[in-house]
Formats: sequence, C-alpha cells, structure tokens
Amino acid sequence: MATVYRTLGDFKRSLEYYEQFAAMQEEIYDTEKAEKMAAIEKSHQIHTKQNEIELLRKESEILDLRLSKNRLVIYWLGGILLLVGAIVMLQYRKNLYKSRTNEILREQNNEIIQKNRDIMDSISYARNIQKAILPENGKLKSIFRDAFVFMQARDVVNGDFYWFAENGDQVIIAAVDCTGHGVPAAFLNVMGNSLLNQIIHEMEITGPGEILKELNKRVLASVRNTDLTSKSDSGMDVAVCLYDRKTRKLTFSGAKRPLYYFSGEKLHILKGDYYPVGGGLYEEKREYTEHEVTLQSNDVLYLFTDGIVDQFGGEKDKKFMYFRLRELLHSLVDSPMDKQLAQIKENLETWKGRNEQTDDILIIGIRI
Repeated sequence: MATVYRTLGDFKRSLEYYEQFAAMQEEIYDTEKAEKMAAIEKSHQIHTKQNEIELLRKESEILDLRLSKNRLVIYWLGGILLLVGAIVMLQYRKNLYKSRTNEILREQNNEIIQKNRDIMDSISYARNIQKAILPENGKLKSIFRDAFVFMQARDVVNGDFYWFAENGDQVIIAAVDCTGHGVPAAFLNVMGNSLLNQIIHEMEITGPGEILKELNKRVLASVRNTDLTSKSDSGMDVAVCLYDRKTRKLTFSGAKRPLYYFSGEKLHILKGDYYPVGGGLYEEKREYTEHEVTLQSNDVLYLFTDGIVDQFGGEKDKKFMYFRLRELLHSLVDSPMDKQLAQIKENLETWKGRNEQTDDILIIGIRI
C-alpha cells in the first residue's frame, strides 16, 4: 500500500502505510528474535542440563570408584590384620612349643649328662681295675733294668695291653692288641689277660707258639659263649716271647705282630703269622710258628702294636707307617731306654699334630 500511494503521488498516505509496515516488520522481527532467543535459551538450558547430568554421572562414577577403592583398602587392611593376627598366633604357639621343647630338652640333657657322668665314672673305675690287673712297669725294669713300656689309650680304657710273667730264669713277655678300641676292646683286654694267666700259670704252658694256639682256642670258645656269630672279627693280634736269662735264648711267636731287635747297629725282624688269635674269619685250628735266636749283651728288642704305625699326621696327613718307626728306632737304639721313651712320645706328638689319636698305642723296649 505504501508503494501504491507513492506511485499515485499521495506521499502522506504512503508514509503512513510505510510506518505501519515498518512497525509490523519490527514486531515480526522481534517475535522471531524472541522465538530464536527462546529456542537458543532452551537449547542452552538443555545443554546445560545435559552437562549437569553428565557431570553428576561422572561424579557418581568417581564416587563409585572412590567407594570401590575404599572398599578394596578396607579389604586389604582386613586381610593384613588377619594375616598379622595369624602370624602373631603362630609365633605365640611356636614360642610356646619352643619353650616346652627347650624344657624337655633341658631335662633330657641333664639326664644325659648324669648318665654320661655315671658311665664315665664306671669307665674310670674300669680303667683303675685294668691298671690293677696289668703288670707294673717296675717289675719289668727289676729284671731288665734298662727297659720301658709306653701305653697310651685312645679312649679312657685301653684295648692294648702287655703281659709279663717270671718263672725262674725264664721270662715271658707279650704285647696284645685287641680288636677295636674303647670299652669293647677293654672287655677283650680283660679276657685276654685272664686267659694268659690261666694258660701260663695254671696250665704251665710257656712255649710262645703253644701259648698262642691255646689262647686262640679259648678266645674262640669265649666268643661263642657270648652269642657272637662265627663270623665275628673279635680277636687279638699278639706278639709273645720267651726269654731265658741264663742262656740268652729268645723264642718268639706272633699273631699278625712282629718282633724287632737290634744286634749292634743291625735291625732284625721276626715276622708273626698272618692270622690273629680269635676272630671268625680264619680256621679255628691254627699253628703259630716259633722263631729262636740267641741274643747278645746290649741287644735291644721291641714289641709293639699297630697303633703308632697307623697314626695319621705329618704335612700330608698320612699314616706314620713301619718304615718311619724303623728309622726312629734306629736313630734311638744307642740311647738309654728312658730317653728313647721320651723321644718316641715327642715324635709321635709332633707327627700327630692336631689329629685325634687313631688307635691305642703300646710299645715295649728292652735292652739285654
């Protein structure tokens, strides 16, 4: 309408219609603007709500995670507390058990100590009996003057022993090595000493070969009577000699033991038979060879068991061996017998060093 009136030249009416148009345009624009603004506002509100919802959801997830974490921590703490409690309980039970065990062990230890003391008292008493049974060194020296007997037990009691008897001009000397050492060997020691007394003093057998033969028979009989099997190796290695002081004739027999004697500077060795007295590893009936020699004044003879030659020691921790013993005796033969004894002891201790004594030791030295 404003355009029509402007064309007709009626500008006043054209202006009025134009103003109405402008007002209507402005009103329409404001309405659209308001609607758009309302739409935008609504969209913003929706977006804000969505953000809030998302934020709440995330906060809820975070809270759930925290709750889950806290729950896990509580579980861990609970488990640790249970574990600590179990450990404390186990330690308590362990300490209680240990305390009771220690008390029992203490009582048993005291009992063992007392029993050991009783056993050692018995063994010491047995040693005194053993010493009382064996001949005194002074008796040997009263006949030969220049002589020694060196006996050194590995344990308290001795498995080795020497036997001595005098009958007019005749003297019988024996060096005996019983199987083993300690108490078992000491029982054989006492038995052997008793059997020699029976054979020589009661049966009046003086020949060394016959003495060993009878001793073997009686040892085997005694072993059978003690319920030991026929294969038992319980026996004795024996060197026995009969010396006639008037004729200076020496008769020797050995059961696995030799006799060494020096005439001048020369060493002579009389070997014994290869089987022992007793022991079930050989035939029961055994004959023992007799060796006869005539000794001269100042000759020196030695009877000994294998204790010294089997002693471990030296730089290479080996046995002393027979050749070292022969060398030692050869270097000492001209010395008085008491000095020989001191040197033998010193050499043995030096050789042994820190080693334990291997076996019982017996050496008899006599100068004619």
